[in-house]
Amino acid sequence: MKKVVSISLGPKRLDYQFEETLWGERFHIRRVGTDGDVDEARRLVREHDGQVDCIALGGMAISFTVGKRNWHHKETFRIARAARTTPVVGGRALKRIVDRWAIREIAADNPDLFDGANVLFLSGIANWDLVEVMREYTDSMSFADPVLHYGLPKLLPNRDALKAYARVAMPFLTRRPYVSFFPRGSAAEGIQQRELKQFFLKADVVVGDLRLLMHYAPKDLAHKVVITDTIDDEALEIFRERGVEVLCTTTPEVFGERRVDLQILHALAVAHLQKPPLDIDDQDYLDLARELSARPRVIHPRGELRRRHKFAFLYYPPARRDLFRSPRLRWLRTMPPEVQGVAERLISRMPITPHAHVRGIVSPTGEEAEGWILGLPVTAKQISERGPAYAERRLREAARLASSLGAEILGVGAFSREMTDATPKVAARVDIPITSGASYLVSANMWAAKNAVLAMDIPQDEDGRADGTALIVGAGDAQGAVAAELLALVFKRLVVVDRAPDRLLNLLSRIAEASPHCQVEVATRVASHLAEADLVVTGMAPGWRGTVDPGVLKSGAVLCDCARPQEFEVEDCDARPDVLFVLAGEIELPGPVQVGVNLGPPPKVAFSSMAEAVVLALEDRNECYTLGDDVRVQDVRQIYKLGLKNGMQLAGMRGPRGPISDTDFKLVREHVEARRRRADRPAPIETTKIPTLDGLDL
Repeated sequence: MKKVVSISLGPKRLDYQFEETLWGERFHIRRVGTDGDVDEARRLVREHDGQVDCIALGGMAISFTVGKRNWHHKETFRIARAARTTPVVGGRALKRIVDRWAIREIAADNPDLFDGANVLFLSGIANWDLVEVMREYTDSMSFADPVLHYGLPKLLPNRDALKAYARVAMPFLTRRPYVSFFPRGSAAEGIQQRELKQFFLKADVVVGDLRLLMHYAPKDLAHKVVITDTIDDEALEIFRERGVEVLCTTTPEVFGERRVDLQILHALAVAHLQKPPLDIDDQDYLDLARELSARPRVIHPRGELRRRHKFAFLYYPPARRDLFRSPRLRWLRTMPPEVQGVAERLISRMPITPHAHVRGIVSPTGEEAEGWILGLPVTAKQISERGPAYAERRLREAARLASSLGAEILGVGAFSREMTDATPKVAARVDIPITSGASYLVSANMWAAKNAVLAMDIPQDEDGRADGTALIVGAGDAQGAVAAELLALVFKRLVVVDRAPDRLLNLLSRIAEASPHCQVEVATRVASHLAEADLVVTGMAPGWRGTVDPGVLKSGAVLCDCARPQEFEVEDCDARPDVLFVLAGEIELPGPVQVGVNLGPPPKVAFSSMAEAVVLALEDRNECYTLGDDVRVQDVRQIYKLGLKNGMQLAGMRGPRGPISDTDFKLVREHVEARRRRADRPAPIETTKIPTLDGLDL
């Protein structure tokens, strides 16, 4: 019977010994922990030298390899050299083979599990072989080595950065005590855990040894894929409670439920082959591996894996007040405008960062989606002032970040004309599809306008068409033209306003063909038709802000403000309580959605431009659906139907004061009725006689 002992820096409470048969040979296997005592580990190695066939070192690595460079750790190398006759191994030679084999096996059985995933390595230096094989499935890998080693709040963004870091850091790290190489306990309960929490949040796949994962992983690991060396029942239950979706182990379980670490398997192989470790080549290990029936494990702690479609959405504040919505910047709201302006300029220099992780989007079709809101701390006004070149540069930055996060499509906030116009130019130069969201924006705005008209009880004919007048401001613009075509279907009279009427000729032809019942009039000025309109839609085109005077609106009219930032404020509502002010339509996402950040809309509610990216992700249509303002009626109708199919609903209507309730509708109607009664009341008759001088007794 051959004997193998594992001397570990781990806890003594996990010690064990047993006998098993492997490769037709009987082995006695024993583990001895030292509770982190390096001197005790060296003494035990010296004590077992010549008494066993092979010694394995557990909880420590003798050497590290990154690229073509190799480093011995001084402390653990000294422990290994305490043995004079018995070979001492740390598992590295076997790990190089097993790790690559395990990942390829897992990927073959679980297609798309790693493809394009955002992978976080707790230590790329300790898992170089996994880094090399993971390159076959994704280019998005980051490494937390600087966080562990020095507490620096910065990840290494790629393989080349890891190699450069190793060249500089390893000569120093290998001279430090091993316990500080991967700090745990009180030494690692500060900045490492705080900083790693945000990096865990952004990752799809997390790679790390079990002891590191158990110490550093946050409580929220929902929807994560975790790759580790081995797992026990206690750790499995913890990962299940934390929401891990897939758990992969790379170390083969050759003894059934009795699990041993890879360095023990390495020691068993060396003892069986009866060769010095340096004389054993990869072919020897491969031959032994083929005789094992064990395979890597793939565990679904919370049930079967469901693929989640991934999207990203570029958000930038429509106005300064939205920039200061963040809890960290809220204090600036009370500062003088001069101070706010300085702060706004300083903040605008910051890079785009993942602002929030959106989770829990579940379609009635069973498809699921998750995504990232990318925060650009520049207001729409600043983007307009800096021009198209600036918008294109920032959009390219967002596309690179979205790709690195594993997103399959990027949506863009429709708050700045320059950013919207940049989408077709940037989409042609980046690898990720981009959509401006303009199609769903028009759909949601007209959806909100329709609901508002119904709420105000505007009369309808027998065909369900509104027996009134709709007015579109800026109908010569692409979005305004499509809105006009849609409103012509449901109104008997339509007024389209544009400063260049010749731009409306094609629009008039399309409306005449699709809606022959609708009487269409063309105007170059807004004011001449405001008093007769039952519905006024503004904000669909730039350059018209300030042209609609709420004071001349018809009593009982609906004013749909589609501008971002909004054009009309609370003061306008107070001045005309008999007019219903409605803001741009927003979409309620399906499922137990967690947006993770307050962008203004209520929970579960998304901007229409973001909702378009979500719909396309759920449909697995990773394409540039809408670029710029190039909107077509058929695209607007299609995105509307796809939205309904996937459980999208128009969020409750909002006005300048916030959500519009049934009570608000009732109050507006009451003001309309009160104004009508005042208009119908006859003029007062003067009966007072004014005395004259003739009637006075002088």
